[in-house]
Amino acid sequence: ERAGALIPVAEALGTMVYLNGAARGGLPFGHELLGNRTRGEAFREADVVLALGVDWDFRTGYGSKINPEATVIQVDAEPTRIGWNRPAHLGVIADPGRFLDILGLHKATFGRSNVAAWVAQLAASEAAKLQSATELADSADAPVHPELFGREVGAFFGPDAIVAVDGGDIVSTTARWLQVSHPGHVLDPGPFGTLGTGPGYALAAKVVHPDRTVGIVFGDGGFGFNGMEYDTFLRHDLPIIGVVGNDGVWNNIKSFHTAFYPDRVVAADLGVRPYHAMVTGLGGHGSFVRKAGQLRPALDEAAASQTAALVNVHLLETFRGSSNYSQ
Repeated sequence: ERAGALIPVAEALGTMVYLNGAARGGLPFGHELLGNRTRGEAFREADVVLALGVDWDFRTGYGSKINPEATVIQVDAEPTRIGWNRPAHLGVIADPGRFLDILGLHKATFGRSNVAAWVAQLAASEAAKLQSATELADSADAPVHPELFGREVGAFFGPDAIVAVDGGDIVSTTARWLQVSHPGHVLDPGPFGTLGTGPGYALAAKVVHPDRTVGIVFGDGGFGFNGMEYDTFLRHDLPIIGVVGNDGVWNNIKSFHTAFYPDRVVAADLGVRPYHAMVTGLGGHGSFVRKAGQLRPALDEAAASQTAALVNVHLLETFRGSSNYSQ
């Protein structure tokens, strides 16, 4: 309930903010201080890093990507997380939300200098990377490029939907395009990327918020874990909209194999399966997208069906830098 405390503190500091997983929405989409594609650059150049409930794990390079001369202030409710993998100059054992509440009472004492130029530099880098992603999105028609998938899905769900994410690389790609602008509206499985959580999260969200659009972004591997929950959606009349990024491979794993063991790519291919047909067979709405221009109309048709729906999108297989193993 304290997530709104981030905005006034961020604006008083006047510096970039980067949000992980379930923290997305803490700053609204399009906020001038919300960084989406430049966290690595910011880590390399920052003189102070304020980490609020952040684990220095594989998602953040175990803290090694931070400027070694930077002062690290780490706030976490769990004492054992302070200084884990990356030493903290100042550790604060506290609920991060409560910490922000108290910090916000002292905004007048912050006092920054020359930060505006650095923020402008990061904003320019954000714009350049967004342009590169846009060019990639428009570079393929059939199969659909993952960046176009992310762009169209993000625009479709918009700022107010509740979106569960259940996949690997396609979730990493799509997360940068999501427009969700409310705290707690991205339902993320956490640091282990536990596949199969999406349907359960979405089901609970739709029961609690029946008037909200609730969606799931699946990878094809992720869908294979608990896709049968579409039967539950239909039996309980829950019009949840799922969209599968279907490149026919375990892409995160295949990227690892290709990068380090190119002669031993084992059990990484799934095939492009008609997951939508399963949903149709259960009595829901299903569609298969082969070309870029078909994606948004298919999403709109899924919403108009007013029943549980699945849009199965044939993706171009790519070696994506979003893979944790290819960094």
